[in-house]
Amino acid sequence: MTYSFDIRYTLIKMTNQITASNTSQNSEVQFIAAITSQQERIAHLENQITQMIQSQRANNAIVTSLKPPKPEYFDGDNVDTFLFGLEKIFAFYNIPNENKVQLAVTYFRGPALRWYRYIESQSSNAAVINDWQLFTGMLKRHFQSANTEITVRNKLNSLRQLGAVSKYNDLFNSLIIELLDVDEKTKLDMYCRGLKSNIQLQVMLKAPKSLEDAQITALNVDHILNSNNFGLQRRSYQNHNSSNSTVNQPILMDLGNIDGENHSDDANLAEQLHAINTNVRKLLNRLSNEDMAKK
Repeated sequence: MTYSFDIRYTLIKMTNQITASNTSQNSEVQFIAAITSQQERIAHLENQITQMIQSQRANNAIVTSLKPPKPEYFDGDNVDTFLFGLEKIFAFYNIPNENKVQLAVTYFRGPALRWYRYIESQSSNAAVINDWQLFTGMLKRHFQSANTEITVRNKLNSLRQLGAVSKYNDLFNSLIIELLDVDEKTKLDMYCRGLKSNIQLQVMLKAPKSLEDAQITALNVDHILNSNNFGLQRRSYQNHNSSNSTVNQPILMDLGNIDGENHSDDANLAEQLHAINTNVRKLLNRLSNEDMAKK
């Protein structure tokens, strides 16, 4: 019994060792699989990061190559437009406020440059020439006319479409942008009053809700009218050439009609000859009867 128990104990012990060994091996396999999976994920993330970096570099290269044009020189006219363009350039290049004034004055010419020279010579203006907000405020007060709105409104009231709608739109927009407090209804009224009568009628029939809608409609109508006028001029030119060629050509007579007329005349002549022959026979018969009666 003791021998049998020892064997049984030994078998159980060996079975537990084998089981533990298998468990350990399974754990190692799972651990290795987990490490392999993590390595694959890391490699995938590294690949994504590399692609993002390359894409960012390409975008930066495009942005670097697309540089905004230099602003136009400022001589005292259209100060708001000049400052608007400068602000866009400053934002693109991330220009700090302390450098904006010195950069802006490099584009001054004529009256504007003389004004800045005077401002810079005054010691009381030291803070102004180093502060962008103070500088632009002083610049506007000096060069912006007090009656700018009145001048612009007078120009808009006298503006009329003389050529293409596209040119009229450009002139109108260059003026209306100076009036910041004009409502949409007033803009529409100003715009439509300057259009040619035939285009104005078509635009009003469309009842546009905004200035943009009215300008698009006017452009479409102008394009259609120009296309139709070109077609009419072309047909008129072709008809003119056709009429000239007809005058120079000889007139061909209708031979069929002439033959018909000849046939009709021949028939009338035959009838007349037949009538004459009949009358002659009657006359001869009468004379013959009279001669026989005398005998």
